[in-house]
Amino acid sequence: MGRENTFVIYGADNYRKYEFLDQLLQQIGIKYLCNFSILKDEYELCEIINIAQTIPFAEEKRCVVVHNFQWEVLPAKQQEHFLKFLNHVPQQTFLIFFRSELKLTAACFKFITYIKDCATLKEFNLMSDLQLLEFIVSKVKKNGQQISKTNAAHLIKRCSSNLQAIAQEITKLCAHAAACARKSIEESDIDLMTPSSVEQSAFEITKSLLKEDLHLAQIQLSCLLKNNSQPPMIVAAISTLFLDLVRVKIAMLENISSTVFLSDFNDIYKGKAFRVQNAYKLAQSHSMAAIVAYLSVLSDLDVDLKSNFLVQHNSLQDAICRLHMHLTGNI
Repeated sequence: MGRENTFVIYGADNYRKYEFLDQLLQQIGIKYLCNFSILKDEYELCEIINIAQTIPFAEEKRCVVVHNFQWEVLPAKQQEHFLKFLNHVPQQTFLIFFRSELKLTAACFKFITYIKDCATLKEFNLMSDLQLLEFIVSKVKKNGQQISKTNAAHLIKRCSSNLQAIAQEITKLCAHAAACARKSIEESDIDLMTPSSVEQSAFEITKSLLKEDLHLAQIQLSCLLKNNSQPPMIVAAISTLFLDLVRVKIAMLENISSTVFLSDFNDIYKGKAFRVQNAYKLAQSHSMAAIVAYLSVLSDLDVDLKSNFLVQHNSLQDAICRLHMHLTGNI
């Protein structure tokens, strides 16, 4: 009976994990709060077992949601006791184990293999680029609107592939389109209604620098700073994009295609293929030595920001100028 009323929810995609949990709880449909228990923070294995074995009041079922129970660190005897319990969860009890960590340890995964026969395992990992596009198109359609895959990709860039942020923005964009008596979401709507992520704004700054447009890069930086974006976060985002250039430049020197590159670095760029595509375009015009020099400027900047908090804005603006000088060969 365990597989039908015992669930383990885990994976790197928190949005879909919580969405599944909400749907599951609605499906179970507990009527009285006394039959619904949530265990968080400090609790013992014996508490889980005692609550799960409690007879429900005034209805035929009860539900227990256990957050972040670290079964993998239990002593061997308790692990054995836990497995025996999972094989005999009372028929009237729905027992749900929810792991909020984005990445589980090897020991945790090993133990999951022991419980696969007595529980329903629901793993939610990050979507691929294609799945993310399909998710956006489908969710927009459910809200009575339409969006092209090109504009869906633009929304992904603005939200840095954050599914929760994307879902929230879709609701807002659909409301905006409906208020304007339109049936489709356009790129101009996305630019108007959604805040650009630090990552996306940093990419725009980097792109301006690589095009040798210092004035535009400084304007874009000023906009980020006025929106209270923290200088260390901006530097981290810009550095990440230059690291993309390093990786891609090495791949290009070895004649490795973007498709093979994405496959090799799937753990880093899953759901972020646009970063690789952009890097392949930009890296063509810059030598490896030049890219390393840019990273050296950013490394020095990172040290400055950590050692002198009061002049972070000045340090960042100065570094943008030094990057421009490297890029234009004036240093």
